[in-house]
Amino acid sequence: MNTGHRRLADATARRRIREDLDTNLMCLAGAGAGKTHALVDRMVACVRQGKADVAQMAAITFTRKAAGEMRGRFFQALQEAASTVADEGEGPSSARQLGRLRDAVARVDQCSIGTIHAFCARLLRERPIEAGLPPNFSEVEEREELFLVRAAWDRFLAARSAAGDQRLLAIEDTGLTAEQFYQFYLDRCQYSDLDLKPTQGPRPDLAPAVAQACELVREVAAQIPDPLPEGEPDRFMATVRELRHFVDFAGPPSDADRERLLRDLASTTKTGITLKRWGPAGSPARSLARRLRDDVLPALRDGVLKPLLVQWRQYVYTLAGELVDEAMVSYRDSRLAASTLTFNDLLESTANLLRDRPEVRAHFQQRYRRLFVDEFQDTDPLQAEILLYLTGVEAHVGDWRQLTPRPGSLFLVGDEKQSIYRFRRADVDIFRLVCDQLLAGGGDIVELKTSFRSRSQLISWVNDAFEPLFDNYDGRYQAQFQRLVPHRKGDEGPSVYQLRARADSGGRRQTQARDEAARIAAFIAAALQGRTELNGERAVLGRRADPGDFMILTRTRRHLDQYARALQSLQVPYDITGAGSMRHSVELRALVDALDALLQADDPVPLVAYLRGPLVGLGDDELYVLRQARWDFCWTTPLPAEGLDGQLAVHLNRALGALQRLWDDVRQRPLAAALERFIESTGLAAHAAVGAGGSSRAGNLLRVLAIVRDAQSRRGASWGQITDELRDLLEDDRQRVEEMTLETGRPDVVRVMNLHQAKGLEAKVVFLVDAADTSAQYHSVDMHVSRVADVPYLSMAVTRQTRFSTIVLAEPEGWSQDAEEEARFLAAENLRLIYVAATRARDVLVLGTTGQRRGAWA
Repeated sequence: MNTGHRRLADATARRRIREDLDTNLMCLAGAGAGKTHALVDRMVACVRQGKADVAQMAAITFTRKAAGEMRGRFFQALQEAASTVADEGEGPSSARQLGRLRDAVARVDQCSIGTIHAFCARLLRERPIEAGLPPNFSEVEEREELFLVRAAWDRFLAARSAAGDQRLLAIEDTGLTAEQFYQFYLDRCQYSDLDLKPTQGPRPDLAPAVAQACELVREVAAQIPDPLPEGEPDRFMATVRELRHFVDFAGPPSDADRERLLRDLASTTKTGITLKRWGPAGSPARSLARRLRDDVLPALRDGVLKPLLVQWRQYVYTLAGELVDEAMVSYRDSRLAASTLTFNDLLESTANLLRDRPEVRAHFQQRYRRLFVDEFQDTDPLQAEILLYLTGVEAHVGDWRQLTPRPGSLFLVGDEKQSIYRFRRADVDIFRLVCDQLLAGGGDIVELKTSFRSRSQLISWVNDAFEPLFDNYDGRYQAQFQRLVPHRKGDEGPSVYQLRARADSGGRRQTQARDEAARIAAFIAAALQGRTELNGERAVLGRRADPGDFMILTRTRRHLDQYARALQSLQVPYDITGAGSMRHSVELRALVDALDALLQADDPVPLVAYLRGPLVGLGDDELYVLRQARWDFCWTTPLPAEGLDGQLAVHLNRALGALQRLWDDVRQRPLAAALERFIESTGLAAHAAVGAGGSSRAGNLLRVLAIVRDAQSRRGASWGQITDELRDLLEDDRQRVEEMTLETGRPDVVRVMNLHQAKGLEAKVVFLVDAADTSAQYHSVDMHVSRVADVPYLSMAVTRQTRFSTIVLAEPEGWSQDAEEEARFLAAENLRLIYVAATRARDVLVLGTTGQRRGAWA
């Protein structure tokens, strides 16, 4: 980091980081302020001044990639410090410093630098017995856990059903099935360190309200005009007509049916009244409609239906919460029995070990005297507990919130304005709580506000655009804005551009994204040839741009592929990150069809899918010829001797021969090796590479092979099990796999990603695109976490997603207040997301707009 010769606005803070080594510090580092450089400087200073041996220090990063980069920086900084002391230092003090630095260089691998999960795994492997773990435990990757958690849920339900568990029958009596609580169970497992919010809801009596509702439906149905004045019913008329058949002919025979009747009448969407559709002004029907709209329905909805439905949902929650908690414990027991731990297990087990075993806590406090933590604003709350247990001076206090860090033992780096991972358990409340504990224990807060990343014009725009937005938020939910101070001077030209949607691009979001992607790809291609206003000897992109100068960010993953395809069409190299789904992968489907044909040789359907797919490409006419020739569509059966065209017979024999070779390879080789030979012999990779989006399609084949290797080597999965898992990638949207291209890992490519993947990255020119996709701003709330309450709790609702809305099926006590509170946190985080996106740009920021309304970046 080159600071030049000017005195920095935050020079005092940077000096304190290097010199005030006996004070715990929270370093609030703005975007581009050189936080990693400051953290490494402090680590080197601790070694140089003899505050800690290199083996007594641990640096915790947000990602594995960041850990690798920090390890390299630390090693280089130690070497540079040793060289400086050797050249300039004199006397005994310098000699001691030089000895410490050279010793640290030689033993730098003894410094623990890695993610919090890797750090916890190290602690647990050293003390597994005290942690109640098998010594040979292994760690489960996130994607692998999806299969384990599903299998555990299925086993649990099967066991409870076989035991005649009355709770399952009670749930079915509500009109729901246990399977509808699966997502609730998944989320519960991710927050196993918290108790569900206590709720005891007795079964309410729905009958009186149902009788009142039925009477209303009958009365209104009899007074709906016939014929309708406008020809079409309004929403309330349509609902009444639907419910009239239900009331008169079926009747609500079960509580599930009764709940549906009440829910429909409680819905403002389904009971919307349009006065003109009831008749002209002054008519009796229109007067009735007005009275229904203004008096009758609001009184029924707010006075009777909504409170009763809340009681009903709390009753369902009481049934589900206990059952799901038992399923969670059963899953945890099965993991321990199999000696496997999830990432969350690593954190929870470590926190419990340090809390419950003071002698173990004392051992590790001596082992790790100095802890350095990067990106603290987005780390797991359990990490805060672990850090305080490892640094707290109160040896026997079990509540981590009551601990005081030992002076100089803790250095945290973070920026509350960049806290964007609430959906992954990050919590701004914990960030603030730890800050308060540091201050209460004699620590301090230092602020780094000089940004070395962006041009001064861009910094000024960011400050002026975001400061009033942050200041308008309630400080309970939003970070305090700190203006950045630019370090770069003398840059000319505008830094912020607006890319407006063209009027002829249509109103459909996908069409707008496709048009915008084509325009951006054309600009980048021109910049690579030196033909834009940003090219030139003294311009931002120089005479010719490099593909690595550009980054394209979307708010969600929905239309990422549009931007990748546009770049591919102009032969611009790119890397796509965050698309996360292979559901539409033609090549993966071809592999699964081939494997299914082998696994289900007696079933003609998989073989027909293989024959129709890209590897063979038969059409309906050719399949009909095969049927007429009386072939039984079994790959082990020879083709008919008669009735087939010679060219078709050759083509089919080649296709069936490929299946036979795959079958032989699967029985003799690891599945990954067998599939690799199959892909090569059939030309599947070449077929993928030359098609639209070829780089990502071919790259995804490599990703699939890596998944298969991992499943066999780590879990010993059979090829039948692996085939099922590959099929899940196509059919289950929860199965997220990071896509890759043939250029993945190269720095000289355009980076295309959704915003959450851009953490710590930057580029000369950043495009914020797909403004028409505002879906992320309006997602429903289904959980709220309160970790700063006197008794921390997890409040979760059970929901069902429809095309246009989210229906709450079960909820804990006080859910409406919890949901409103969570919505405030999410709205504040949405602004921080946009801030993070804008601060990725070094020279130019291009804002995509819809041209008509507020978009994703507005």
